[in-house]
Order: sequence, then structure tokens, then C-alpha cells
Amino acid sequence: MKKRFDVAVVVPLDEEFETALSHFRFVADLSTPQRVRFEMAVPEVELSILLVKQNVMGRTECSIATMDIVDEFDVGMLVCLGIAGGLSSDVSIGDICRTGEIVDLLDNAKVTNATTKKGAKGQRSATGQQIAFSPTHYATPVELSVALDLDRLLPERRESYDVWIKSRGDYARSHLSGEFIGKDGKRESVGNPVVRHGSIAC
Repeated sequence: MKKRFDVAVVVPLDEEFETALSHFRFVADLSTPQRVRFEMAVPEVELSILLVKQNVMGRTECSIATMDIVDEFDVGMLVCLGIAGGLSSDVSIGDICRTGEIVDLLDNAKVTNATTKKGAKGQRSATGQQIAFSPTHYATPVELSVALDLDRLLPERRESYDVWIKSRGDYARSHLSGEFIGKDGKRESVGNPVVRHGSIAC
């Protein structure tokens, strides 16, 4: 019988892995010669977590790490940290972005050979390689989005949600108390985070 974990978290970068370690309680080392894997727990919450580090960056390595997990363990939910995304300009430092859809632009991209074109004086010049995109779309289960929305919108949960948002803002300000250079070179300061929902282009 496979060992059961409520959540498996796949992390691509050393810095992100160390940050995740600081928020969980270490339980056991489940590493193999090929991969770093730790069993973790959350203080005062009954939640078993498998924290897995990718060996290198990238979607392919993430897929390999994920397949290793599901081959060996029974996992309730898989979480991938560290997707780089193109976010809208209204997102501020410290905001929490959750996605309803991930658009993987490079999944089916094709590179064509350099072509030539005729210039104004009849001279031909190379235009270089061209990339044709055919994105793959990944949707977040609607049940997960609804559950996250209820934390923010349900009156009986709103008070604890507001307390959590303020605590995250206080934590951010304790580490970044002054102004900093933000979007478009403007000076900004950290406020309480806003939870945003939308698409992320990877």
C-alpha cells in the first residue's frame, strides 16, 4: 500500500524550497539518491505534506518530479510552486495571485528556420528564426476556486480572513518597512495584500 500524503508540493528553486521549509515542520527525510524529498507538517493542523525539490528548473523536470511522486505515493493534491507569469499592472508587491487558468505559451511552440526578405533596394536580408505559439491551457478545478472565494466572501469567515490579511501585511512591513522602487520606477510601500484571481501566462 502506498504511503498517503494530503498534499505534495513540487518546488523548482533552492530559495523557494528553503522558504517552504521555514513555514512547515520537518517530520522525516524521504530523499532518494535522485531527489530531495521531505515529509512535512503544519503546526496545529492535521495535514501531511510531501515537499519535493526539482533538480533543475523547467516544465519537463516538474513533470518528471510529479510522475515520481504519483508512482510511489498516494497524493490528495499536487501543488507546483514558482510558475513565472505575466501579471497585470495592478498587481502590487505582496499581493496574492491565484489562477483560474494557466496558459503555457511554450508547450507547443515551433521554431522555423530563418527566412529572407527583399529590402527597398532589392537587397535580401535574413529575418532570423521565428517562433509560432500554440498555447496549452490548464484550468483550476472550479471547486477549489469556490472554496477559496468562500473564505473571503462568507460572512462567518470574513473576520478571520481580514485578520489573516492584516497579519500578512504586518509581516511584510516588518521586513520591508520603507519605500522601494516598484512598477514603472515609482516609489511604493507595502500595504495589506489583495487576493487576486485571473489567468497567468507561463
